[in-house]
Amino acid sequence: MPEVFAKCCMCGKEIHRGDTYYKCTVSACNSGRLKLVFCTPACWDAHLPTARHRKAAYTEHKAK
Repeated sequence: MPEVFAKCCMCGKEIHRGDTYYKCTVSACNSGRLKLVFCTPACWDAHLPTARHRKAAYTEHKAK
């Protein structure tokens, strides 16, 4: 069984080491203890209505 890297902040799906995950480019989503990760661009998109970002995008990463 692959090692779990994190869980998606929207749907709770496990992101395993080696999987692709997505991070919000807005610094408030990735500062301090708050480090939001998403399993798909759709989950990232789902967080936008509550986040109220002005200019938001996501970056793609590989879980290590």
